[in-house]
Amino acid sequence: MDTPSVAISGSGKFMLLSLGAKTKNSEQMVLRGGSAFKLHKEIVALEEKIGNKVVPHGGASVAFFDEQDVKRIRILGESMKYGPIEFPDIVIDLLKKEFPEYTIEVVK
Repeated sequence: MDTPSVAISGSGKFMLLSLGAKTKNSEQMVLRGGSAFKLHKEIVALEEKIGNKVVPHGGASVAFFDEQDVKRIRILGESMKYGPIEFPDIVIDLLKKEFPEYTIEVVK
């Protein structure tokens, strides 16, 4: 599947999803979300609308901090509908690859 692993447009809600095209057997773990989403279910609905088979693996909020000396990404909370992120290590790895200049911080 030719789709980006991370598509997060700023601070806001995000989800860890397994995506697979409805016509293919391949699946890919991805992060989706950002400031445009008020609810986690909106992220799932958008992916389904564009034709992806979606398996949710929990949700949370993400905040980007761009300070003079340090860039941080803070992950906090959980989705009321989909629960906490099931595989936090995968989320951290995907964020580190997409945003190598940022420090990742998980707040429980």
